[in-house]
Amino acid sequence: MRIKLAILMIGLFVVFAGLTNWFIIGNLEKDAKSKLEQGLTHTFQVYRRAQRANTEERLDLVRSFAKEQEIIDAMMLPAETDEEAEERHFKLFEKLEVLSRLRYKADFILILDQEGNELARTKVASWKKNNFGEKPIIKEALKGTAGENIWTFEKRIAIVDAAPIMNQGEVIGTMAIGNVIGEALVKQERDMTIGDFAYFSRNRVLVSTLNSNHQAALNEFVSNNSSKIAKVLLSKGDYFQERIKLGMEDYLVILSPISSISNHGIAGVMILKSETKWLSKFGTSRQFLALISFLFIIIGSSIAILILQKAYAIIDFFLEGAHQITIGNKDYEFRSEDPTLNAMGQTMNLMIAILLGKYIPEDDDEEISRISFNSPRGAAKPAPERLLIETMDEKESTPATADSAPAPAPVADRDAYFENLYNEFIAAKKQAGDDITQITKDRMIAKLKRTEEKLIEKHNCKGVVFTVKQEKGKVTLKPSPIWE
Repeated sequence: MRIKLAILMIGLFVVFAGLTNWFIIGNLEKDAKSKLEQGLTHTFQVYRRAQRANTEERLDLVRSFAKEQEIIDAMMLPAETDEEAEERHFKLFEKLEVLSRLRYKADFILILDQEGNELARTKVASWKKNNFGEKPIIKEALKGTAGENIWTFEKRIAIVDAAPIMNQGEVIGTMAIGNVIGEALVKQERDMTIGDFAYFSRNRVLVSTLNSNHQAALNEFVSNNSSKIAKVLLSKGDYFQERIKLGMEDYLVILSPISSISNHGIAGVMILKSETKWLSKFGTSRQFLALISFLFIIIGSSIAILILQKAYAIIDFFLEGAHQITIGNKDYEFRSEDPTLNAMGQTMNLMIAILLGKYIPEDDDEEISRISFNSPRGAAKPAPERLLIETMDEKESTPATADSAPAPAPVADRDAYFENLYNEFIAAKKQAGDDITQITKDRMIAKLKRTEEKLIEKHNCKGVVFTVKQEKGKVTLKPSPIWE
């Protein structure tokens, strides 16, 4: 039973610690996750506004380049023959190289004619003669409207801005400036977000600010979720929120297509924030609370076990006495080296002795208890030492016959008798090692006189004499009747 109670107490402490950990840290983590979601959504909205501003900045750049007079003059060169066309190509290439290095840096720049045919490009001296007339932004540019779009250009995905080249109010061609989605661009975009940043296509991650291990895990996620990625890329500027695991970390991710005239589901962007790192500070709090809970369990369990041991010690103490009395050992006395148990035991001894008729209850016991328990805190006085007076034997409580032992003689000088009795009682108490500081002569004599009167009235005897009795280390007063 004791083991079960101890296990129950420990179990209660463990459950309490677990619930405390779950409610406090769990609610804090839940609130932190909510704030992370809100923060990431806000970041995406800020990024989208910044993206529009960047788009306008790129469009301003291409519009400015398309207005360069040197480019316009080169495009107006005659190209009736192959030689003149080649001459115009090299002239345009030369102007592109010089101006792009000075003011219009980009991964590639194209000059197209009114049909969308390539006339020249940067970094490549040979004339490619490709046609880009079917590209939506080229069609719009040839109509006089600048725009931005995503191209797959020579197996690389790029952000391309196009603007019309005009001469005397007439569109004579198109200028297209492209920036391949790569390290430089992703770092630039990363500066506008609170987390990591990535560009992705339908089946892979193009580039990101993640480390190599996390990027590989993200690339696997994109490859394994092609239908979900296609839905994102084909959406009309919507954004989607996902939780994914990269390595040992959980990430909260927002996915969205790149805003353009006609994306055609080519590429999108991701803003990623490590939820694991975000919640790491709560891990420290959880560990601290777990430590406190563990200490609480140890201390609480120790206190509970001590209380149980104390309670069971008291129960065993009384059960042993009850067992001894039950089997007929009426002389059994409750004794213990523990002061608390011993005090309880003395009270039990007195109660049993009174019930068995061995002692006469004292008149002022109730008054002593009332004073002890009702005194103001801190002002309680120690109870006076009880004066144990035994009852008279049944044989002694009847008049003596001729065959009986002679009865005690009456006492002539009562004052001297009681004083001698007091001195003899005190000497016996000292010899037994009992406390006598609470015993006063006047109080003891008054008790003896009251007891004498009660015994005379009860047994109808002439008088009572008391003798000091010392048995088993206990000092009592034995009354004897006087019949003649």
